Amino acid sequence: MLQAILHKKASLNTKTDNQPEDALTSSIIGLLQYLPDEVFWQILYEASERRLPEFSKAGGIENISFWERMRFLELDRQSVEPDVWIKLEKMHLIIEAKRYDGGGQYNEQWDREIKALLKHLKEKEDQPIDEQKIWLLALGGNTQTSELLQLKVEGKEYPIVRMHWQTLLEEVKKCTYESSPHSDVEKRICNDIIKAFEHFEFFALKWLDSLADTYKDTPAPTSISTLFSLPNYQ
Repeated sequence: MLQAILHKKASLNTKTDNQPEDALTSSIIGLLQYLPDEVFWQILYEASERRLPEFSKAGGIENISFWERMRFLELDRQSVEPDVWIKLEKMHLIIEAKRYDGGGQYNEQWDREIKALLKHLKEKEDQPIDEQKIWLLALGGNTQTSELLQLKVEGKEYPIVRMHWQTLLEEVKKCTYESSPHSDVEKRICNDIIKAFEHFEFFALKWLDSLADTYKDTPAPTSISTLFSLPNYQ
């Protein structure tokens, strides 16, 4: 689908869609999932400014679901559909995506999605609630991302990590550098992810390329916020 859109072979206009974050999410996360588990998670880990657990603490990816319908019989709702649910060996990650920064993420939606997943795991997978390790990644829709939040749900606190799409793009870009240890296959996938970002009008910072060439023997910065200081990246 992505290649057809980029080459104008498809008529779907994802830029003016009523739910542009859905097309953006499926394009970016949908391609990231083709990377090896550890590479996929390392990109998220670095883009989160190392607030997400390390791969060794998260475990391998067992399943990735997009818009999984979960029963949520509360108020006027019959179900909840988190944008992405990643089931790992040692934890679960919910990704709630918004198209633009500056706002859009809110506690009530995070609360519903965590409650729905807890209920789903208890009913469908027979996992006690007190054993669940659930993290939520608020991707886009943030005014700032500097703090790890804790959301109390049914008496227990769950970590909320906030991230900008641009920060995720810059971490993907680092995988394509000549000095990157990633395989040619992984670099091709990352190049397609960058093209997907460009389709949605996100562009990598070109000066990072020259920085990488200058310091090929120096480890890349862990996050975009270590490179410059702008209000939206604090």
